[in-house]
Amino acid sequence: MLTYHEYEKVVYDWLIAKRDNDPNFTFSLRKKVGKGLEKDIFIGTEKSKYFATTFWALRIDYPGSSGEATGIIFKLGKIDYSYFIELNQTNKPHNEQNKAVLRVLKEVCSKLPPDLEYAGSDNESNAMFNVKILPTEPVYVDLNLMFTDIDKQLAVFVPIVDEVLANEKSVNPSFIGQRITNEEFSHWNNKLETRVINNTDFFGALLIKLGEVITEKYFDTLRKLIFDLDLEITSEKVYFNYEKDKLIFGIGQRYVLNIENNQFFRLISKNKVSDNGEEFTSEPKAFLTNYPLDFDLQSHYDDLLIGAKETLAITEKSGFFKFDKKDFREMAFRDNNLITIEKQSADPTLNLILFGPPGTGKTYRLQKEYFKHFTVNESSLSRESYLENLINDLNWWQLISIVSLDLGRTKVRHIYEHELIQIKEKLSSSKTVMPTIWGQLQAHTVMDCVNVNVEKRSEPLYFSKDKDSFWSINEGLLRDNFPEGIEILQEYKDFKPRNNKSVKNYEFITFHQSFSYEDFIEGIKPNLTDDSDNSELKYHIEDGIFKRLCKRAESDPKNKYCIFIDEINRGNVSAIFGELITLIESDKRIGNTNELKIQLPYSKDLFGVPKNLYIIGTMNTADRSVESLDTALRRRFSFEEMLPNAELVSPEKMVYDLWLKHADAEWEDEDWLIDEKNLYTLLSSENLLRMSLLKKKEISELLNNKEVNEKIFKEYFDDNCLNLKLILEKINKRLEKLLSRDHTIGHSFFLGITTENDLYSAFYNKIIPLLQEYFFGDYGKMGLVIGSDFVEEIKESEVNLFAIFDYEDRDLLLEKKVYRIKDFKKEISLFISALKKI
Repeated sequence: MLTYHEYEKVVYDWLIAKRDNDPNFTFSLRKKVGKGLEKDIFIGTEKSKYFATTFWALRIDYPGSSGEATGIIFKLGKIDYSYFIELNQTNKPHNEQNKAVLRVLKEVCSKLPPDLEYAGSDNESNAMFNVKILPTEPVYVDLNLMFTDIDKQLAVFVPIVDEVLANEKSVNPSFIGQRITNEEFSHWNNKLETRVINNTDFFGALLIKLGEVITEKYFDTLRKLIFDLDLEITSEKVYFNYEKDKLIFGIGQRYVLNIENNQFFRLISKNKVSDNGEEFTSEPKAFLTNYPLDFDLQSHYDDLLIGAKETLAITEKSGFFKFDKKDFREMAFRDNNLITIEKQSADPTLNLILFGPPGTGKTYRLQKEYFKHFTVNESSLSRESYLENLINDLNWWQLISIVSLDLGRTKVRHIYEHELIQIKEKLSSSKTVMPTIWGQLQAHTVMDCVNVNVEKRSEPLYFSKDKDSFWSINEGLLRDNFPEGIEILQEYKDFKPRNNKSVKNYEFITFHQSFSYEDFIEGIKPNLTDDSDNSELKYHIEDGIFKRLCKRAESDPKNKYCIFIDEINRGNVSAIFGELITLIESDKRIGNTNELKIQLPYSKDLFGVPKNLYIIGTMNTADRSVESLDTALRRRFSFEEMLPNAELVSPEKMVYDLWLKHADAEWEDEDWLIDEKNLYTLLSSENLLRMSLLKKKEISELLNNKEVNEKIFKEYFDDNCLNLKLILEKINKRLEKLLSRDHTIGHSFFLGITTENDLYSAFYNKIIPLLQEYFFGDYGKMGLVIGSDFVEEIKESEVNLFAIFDYEDRDLLLEKKVYRIKDFKKEISLFISALKKI
């Protein structure tokens, strides 16, 4: 599913393609740009999930008017897209121009043919004349289909509007209404491109222009090259640069791997591989060759690598390093630890655990940084992988229903031989698929079928068997009981992978004390049916989540897969992994030098772990209730420590994050104004509270142009301001001294805070309970961390506190100091003051 701005871009590209075919085709773009709207292409708002364009300049200026008299409205739903063509004007026009526009719209409606169905209000008693030409389908998931339907409607609608406008103009020469001119469109489009360059990073805009397929092909090759050259991200021997329509990766003074003019790749090679190859004039000998964008770069990769290696060997520092682009370099290296698993040596990131104290963003990092590397477009899948994803979550009776509908009157043998059943068999552990098909057909046969003698049946019932042992399915009953099956069958028949649909090549799970080998690898599970009369309990062998993912990865070797394990050390890891402790090693993976498979205890299947499956986990080092990882498992994982980052909660960063959160809001937006005032008050910054709107707009422009970062807000804070960065640093220094670095507090406890109540809740509901756990309720040590303003001694003056009992340490116990946490709930201002003293 596309985001709002991605949806805008797809519509824009569709309209531009129409203009490429017809240079006189024009359409409207956003002309007025306010705060947060710099990236918008059309009139509309991300909050309302709609945007609009028109093809005509029809001047309307009645009170309250803000849109166009006619145009296409595009809507973004949660899981779909839609559109309609709208005609809109006041029924009480106040001047001749507005009266003429109303006449035009009414005349257009009168000429609409029956196949352009419309709805709305054309009653003159209403305040507005509003008519909507309805879309062919209510909603769409396939944008190509939606654009096809719009084109058909526009082919009828546009000529009608053009004709009516011409007629009005002939009788009313002062009337202003015509198609948008090329000059107007070019002016708006140039302003749009300028905004994109200034407010979306130029590098990002260039990648969008190159397109996903070309960009992915280029970076796959570039990252493989970086890996094989063993380059460090700080290397000055290489440079990364970009210009208009050009990506450049070079070594020394030489181009190595470029995309140029969005028309061809340019590669270095050791040998002359083409007649158009240009030889470098200096040593070592090498050539530079142009290739079309559809060229398979891997076919000449070895020659590319040799040419690059020999150039690198003689290079001390690139003369073009001064032109190096940091964003390009970082992107090239960013994902390099997640590719090239073909190497047979131990891959340090194939099995990775992120570890650190609570609140340092381990799980957040999985979601924001790692998930995307294991998410692919449906269009990149092979047919088999596409079908695996299509039926992956179906049980046997559901799949048999789909196959039966596809085959019509059929035999069990033909059902078994169907492509979808064969894929399901490969993905499952079942060795009795034929009996399973028999059993499911009989269990779901209609009760009045005389050719099936099974007494106990399970809903839904829609199969039938005739006297010749041919099976069939009642499509009407199937539609009533399992309508999704008909849709899945249609998707199977069409086999049209969608560019805008993502496929997750990963699973996310959380280990806990009850998680077992049977959940992870395979186990014996009971058969669960809806038949309450069936008293016979049966069992089957069921694959666990890791085994299922391994099968998917093994059948799709070109794509990467991953299992993410949150809180990996909360489970009994040795028991959960079992014999996998050996199989997950890099060189033991399927297809590698020391490939190893073992026989599983329940299914007796030979099982190995494919080399394109990653295992990435998180581990909370402060949780004393967890199981420790044994040495055998530890040495098979790489560990990356994630420590608290106090910079993320500095006052200037908190303000910057708030501005980023409300980037799409207008300056007068109520939510923005409330959050802004609350945060500035919380941080005790009078300077921010007094900042003028003019100054805010100036800062916003600097931020949008990436001329400054959060540091621009630093001057607005003094020593009297609340500084959560310093507070977190002080708390953690004390915790590290009293306990260890593993028992510090993460920055995430303070993220997203905008009000005093937010901060109070975070401190009393999250941080103090964590400190109580760290110190086993020792409030004296807690006092050493957060101070006497939060921990107070309970003075007990009552001599006869204890019951009458002869105990030798009675007097000593009366002298024991007892502490408690002060509660500032009713005095938030005192809480803020106490916090500043930490």
